[in-house]
Parts: sequence; C-alpha cells; structure tokens
Amino acid sequence: MGVLRSHHTEEKINEWALVLSSGSIPYEISQRDGLFTLSVEERFFQKADTLLREYDKENLLSLPEEQQGGAAQSFSALAVSSLLVAFFALGKLTGLEPDLLRIGSASAQKILQGELWRTVTALTLHADLLHVLSNAFACWVFCAPVISLYGTGAGWALILLSGASGNLITALIYHTAHNSVGASTALFGAVGLLGAWRCAFGRRYRLLGRRTWIYIAGTLALVAVIGVGENVDLLSHLFGAVMGVLFGFPVARKMSSPSSLVTQNAQFTIAAGSAAVVLLCWICALYLT
Repeated sequence: MGVLRSHHTEEKINEWALVLSSGSIPYEISQRDGLFTLSVEERFFQKADTLLREYDKENLLSLPEEQQGGAAQSFSALAVSSLLVAFFALGKLTGLEPDLLRIGSASAQKILQGELWRTVTALTLHADLLHVLSNAFACWVFCAPVISLYGTGAGWALILLSGASGNLITALIYHTAHNSVGASTALFGAVGLLGAWRCAFGRRYRLLGRRTWIYIAGTLALVAVIGVGENVDLLSHLFGAVMGVLFGFPVARKMSSPSSLVTQNAQFTIAAGSAAVVLLCWICALYLT
C-alpha cells in the first residue's frame, strides 16, 4: 500500500475516501501521531491520484481547514510582528541601535563587497517607532494569508527569500549610493506571493481564463499605492514583490491543493530553518563586520 493523501482531520480523509469509493478503488485509512493517511495499492495509485486531483479542481472553494487563515496562521504572523517590535525596542533601550544599524543595514556597497548577510539582517531593523509599527501591522495583514496558503514553513521561507533577494537586486542596481533598513521588502514579497498564488491557481483551474494577469497587475498596483512616499525605498519594495511572484508562482503551480506540496513535519523543519538563517546572518554581522 502506498500513501496517497494525509490530513490532520478524519473528516477530510473520509471525504477523499468517498471519492475513491465512487471510482471503485479500494483504500485503507490509518492514523499515526495525530495524522490520518489514505493509502491505496500501487496498481491503483495513478488512477486514485488522478481522480482526487479532478475532485480538487471541482471543489476549489472547499480549501482544507488549516489553509483558511485560522488561528495558527494569525498567531504565527502576530509572533513575528511582535519580534520585530521587540528587537527595535531592545536596540533603543540598550543603546545598541546605532551599532546594529551600522553592521546590519542593507548597504549596497557592503553587500557587493561580500557581506551578503545584510540582505537578511536589514529586514529586522527599522529607522524609528512609526516605521517598525507600520511594518509590524503589515506583517500581520499580509503574512498570515501567505502562510495560510503555502504553509507555515514554506510561507515564511518564501517571504524571507523574497525580501533578501529584493535587497540583493537593489544593491546590484545602486552599487554604492544606497543604504536601507526595514521588513517592508519582505512584506512586499508576501504581497507578490499572494498575487502569484492567485494567478497560478486561476491558470491551473481556468477560473479566469486569460485574465489571470489581473492578479499580478493588482500586486504591482498595491506596491504603487502603499509603497511610495517620502523616505520610502520604492525600488526594494518593487523587487521584493517581483521576487515574491517569481518564487511563489512555480511553487503554487505544483500544488494540487494549498497544502499538498509540503507535509506538516516538513513545514516545521523549514520554519525552523528560516529562523536559523536569520540568526546565522546576525552572527555573521556581529563577528565578521
């Protein structure tokens, strides 16, 4: 027997089992460590997988419970938002803020000289209280739906990757005359990931036909509306959103349902790995700068 699908609720497994029954495909349901699995014999595997994929296409509005922006996703986004504010407060209260900005900002010149960790550390630094509070709020608004769709681990990893890549590309363009801080590049990466998901989702199931480009246009419009202003780094915002689209689109296209690409255990591992990357980058900033 091969595992066809897994889910944390028995109800969803029974729903898929009913679909297999309608196709006269024998199956077996088991439970282990709080996770229910649906298995079929190898000779029926391809037929069963195709049948469930077709069922997913016909029931796009019935997204899995954990992919509907539930409490876990909101808590995760709120936790990261709180950490941004706490890190800013720590720098202020200890008097370390000038040193942190010096060794961790996204200085284009320093990045191009090999200090690549700055593309990540800069995402955790902010210029003033208003800056960090606005980004913390935006983190909660935009990141919760991203991790709801891509999963907690994959979602945060893609957000971090989009933000760091956006800072790197900005440095490559400015070369020397540029220095910035703020999580907003990663947050616009989250906006891009949302646009990429909707675009890929619509293209796969032909919900919008040739009009799926509207979602990408909407993402860029949002960049123009809330990413422009005095002392706002428009270019890094734009590249953050673009990288979110580029990274998110191929991932979303491979998903037959929002949580099908990465297992729950893998999501936890990826989330821990993303946190470790941020910590490692700060270690590099502290000891190599």
